[in-house]
Amino acid sequence: MADRLTIEEVSDPYANFMRTPLPPRPGVCRICRTFTDGYSECYRCAREQPNHLDVVVPITYAPGTGQMHTALRGYKDRLEQRARDRFTRDLLAIFGASCVATSAASPKR
Repeated sequence: MADRLTIEEVSDPYANFMRTPLPPRPGVCRICRTFTDGYSECYRCAREQPNHLDVVVPITYAPGTGQMHTALRGYKDRLEQRARDRFTRDLLAIFGASCVATSAASPKR
C-alpha cells in the first residue's frame, strides 16, 4: 500500500510558482482577477459567463509556460491515466487548502 501524503506534502512544491491574484482595482477584474483595459470586469465575466455563482475564488495566475499551467492542462490532457491522476491529486490538495475554503466562505462581491 502506498504511503499517504498530507495536503501540505502534496501542495507545498507548488508554492514556489503560485502567483497570488491581484486585488480588484482599475485594470483588474473584480470577479476573476484577470487584467482588463481599465474596466471593473473582464469581457468574459461581464458578458460571456452566467452570473449565477455566489463566489469566485481566484487561486493563482497560470502563465502558459509555467508549472501551474502544466498541472492544469495535465489533469485534463495527459494521455497516461497515472499522470492525470497525479495532477488531479496535486490540484485537489491546492484547492482544498484552508486559505481557499476561507476565501470562499467570505464573498466580497
